[in-house]
Amino acid sequence: MNIPTTKLTKTAVFIVLIGSLFYAYEFFLQVAPGVMADALMHAFNVNATILGTISGFFYYSYTIMQMPGGFLLDRYGARIVLTIVIAICTLGTLLFSLSTNAFTASIARLIIGAGSGFAFVGALYLIIRWIPIRYLALFIGLAQLLASIGAIGGEAPLEIMIEHGGWQQAMFVLFVTGVVLTILVALFVRDRPKHYEERAQHRPKIATTLRAVLGSTQTWYIAVYSFAIWAPMTAFAALWGIPFLTQADQLTPLAAANAMIFIWLGVAIGSPFIGWISDYFERRCWPLIVAAIIGLLSAMIVIYKPNLNYDILLLLLFILGLSASGQSLVFAVIKDNNYVYHSGAANGFNNMVIVSTGAIFQPLIGKILDLTWSGALHNGVRLYSVHQYQLALTLLPLVLFVAIVVSMFFIRETNCVPKQL
Repeated sequence: MNIPTTKLTKTAVFIVLIGSLFYAYEFFLQVAPGVMADALMHAFNVNATILGTISGFFYYSYTIMQMPGGFLLDRYGARIVLTIVIAICTLGTLLFSLSTNAFTASIARLIIGAGSGFAFVGALYLIIRWIPIRYLALFIGLAQLLASIGAIGGEAPLEIMIEHGGWQQAMFVLFVTGVVLTILVALFVRDRPKHYEERAQHRPKIATTLRAVLGSTQTWYIAVYSFAIWAPMTAFAALWGIPFLTQADQLTPLAAANAMIFIWLGVAIGSPFIGWISDYFERRCWPLIVAAIIGLLSAMIVIYKPNLNYDILLLLLFILGLSASGQSLVFAVIKDNNYVYHSGAANGFNNMVIVSTGAIFQPLIGKILDLTWSGALHNGVRLYSVHQYQLALTLLPLVLFVAIVVSMFFIRETNCVPKQL
């Protein structure tokens, strides 16, 4: 693959921006159920387990689509593929806005997840082809920043929309947004510059690549770390955080949604910062270790110390987001541990593991809440105590402890030197 230019053009920036907006859009949709939790439980007359399953359906299809997404983009190009999958995602959003029961909502989330699974790989496809190599890391970081902005939009701004018009009207607005985005991508995205060449490289067979990637112990150690460090984002920030904070810290839903913004701000700021720190000191492992340690400490205080001062709570949530940015550094670790022609498969596998956290932890935490439920109700919706939330959310400090152990004793320090042929 070759990028024969070192000039960054306005056209390139515009095309990458339009394509990356899908990444922000899917993050908005990904975290939306957290703000809607009580409204959805009331509308569908469901318990925490079923709510976690409804939300988790997004991650089932999202996870599956990680591997084939890259193959389809390589074969058909970003303009066609992204236009189709954004349209699919948008139709899922419309179906969700019209849902009157848990089954329809689950199918809608499955459809949304299937389309959303192409967002990150689609952004990477365009960045690699349109952006000169010396700006690649910057634009990948900017794409991550856009995703965090999308997640922020799915917190307090969405809560305000719900308060004024209800969750179904809010989802319909997101459907209209998706229609506009589909049209923009179809009109303006181009697969590559005219002078760009796709050059044949050393491309081993898929089976050979998978054996090399999955046969490496480092692949699995890195995957375990990635799974553990990102779990608080999909389990807490994307779903159970707002219901927990309304109980544990006596916050209104809007105040809790505002607090959640600080987690995503932590990710947005931390992702480029941890990469810069790692490159500057030429070390991979100790930034991963520090990220896991501060994540464990901040998570334990947030979960086990109710009624925190609001400013302290915001700071702790910001630190928790900084910790989660460790998952962005693991892609550099993957690059260091794999030959260049294996890196795509290795990244795809690792990203699949990362997003699987939502499929696992969202319904699992809901199940624990229901198993410990005391029978209390509020407006016909199950009411869970602070202690019950603390018990269910104990899963998060446990996996963060695993992240510390793996990064300290199992992930190999590469000193930022890629694996050579």
